[in-house]
Amino acid sequence: MNKKLCASLLAFSCLPLMAESHLSFELNKTSYEDNLIEAQSNALSATYHHQLNDNFSLNGRFGVGVYDDDVDGMTPEAELSIDYLVSAYARFDLMPNEDFNVFATLGFNRVDFTLSSDLGNAGETESGLGYGLGAAYQFSEDYGVYLAYEQMLDDDDIEMQSYTLGFSLKF
Repeated sequence: MNKKLCASLLAFSCLPLMAESHLSFELNKTSYEDNLIEAQSNALSATYHHQLNDNFSLNGRFGVGVYDDDVDGMTPEAELSIDYLVSAYARFDLMPNEDFNVFATLGFNRVDFTLSSDLGNAGETESGLGYGLGAAYQFSEDYGVYLAYEQMLDDDDIEMQSYTLGFSLKF
């Protein structure tokens, strides 16, 4: 029994060495809406993809806001900015060995916002389940591009969506 356990642990620990990994750089166009405000913002992010098998990968994303938007309907004027976003999610690739691929994602997102106005700043951090769909095209074995839609946050009070253009580099 101990030999099987040790062999299993050794095999599991070698998975990262055998699995394929790649890095993506993304431009995220986000849309934020709650009971009081609506705004859009842009973020730049980097995502690490760790391929478990042909169809599944585990992914980690970190991004920062690069564009603040005026909040609709606020007096005095206010701006909403994304301070950072962090995601951990699983990705299912429908056609992983083809140049064109369709994929779905499911995971956890955490987003830190700041609302700035003449009256001061208010920060908020929200977390929640996210899901999405996308399509990818591989130009070569090492380079690709993808478009994705993701519902990043969706609860009773807050809704945040993201449209993503990503560039992937395999190593």
